[in-house]
Amino acid sequence: NKSNLLYGLDVTKDAIIKENQAVVMEGEFDVISSFQAGIGNVVAIKGSALTEGHVHLLKRFAEKIVLALDSDMAGDAASRRGIAIADKAELEIRVASIPTGKDPDEAVRESPGLLKKFIKEAEPIYDYFISSAVNRFDVTTAYGKKKISDELLPILSQIENSIIAEHYIKRLATVMNTSEDAIRESMRKNIQPAQ
Repeated sequence: NKSNLLYGLDVTKDAIIKENQAVVMEGEFDVISSFQAGIGNVVAIKGSALTEGHVHLLKRFAEKIVLALDSDMAGDAASRRGIAIADKAELEIRVASIPTGKDPDEAVRESPGLLKKFIKEAEPIYDYFISSAVNRFDVTTAYGKKKISDELLPILSQIENSIIAEHYIKRLATVMNTSEDAIRESMRKNIQPAQ
């Protein structure tokens, strides 16, 4: 059952405990190559999204997760659901930005030091979401701001810790050059409570 299994955990759990951090990758080859390059605290979700089962398992060994997924997966809706699950479990989640078109296996073969750098410089998850949206949409146009808010407001509304939510409302208001009140009002108007 892929939703409850983490490839490599039997070998890497001691390193995960020592680092208090698990680096989550997509496939077996990503883990094998990374482990051989000296990144010991790695596991793979074997192509599925991060699930409650994965999160429950990881929480036994570490408080922090770094997602080092294929560059096409981090923005995927299934991944976002997994991120929300990990956030609810109060794990610290970061995203390592792997260059477009690469997976950790390719990145580590090209340069083990570079993959280690991506992991070390991983962004907190909500910072990543904001950066990703701003890179894809023109924040100087009304249409770009609409696309960014359509994408980010549902995500920010799921943050349960009000201090963290407030931090990201402020950050988004600054990035979009609008008021925090406008962000809050949009969240109230447009975000339907979960059924």
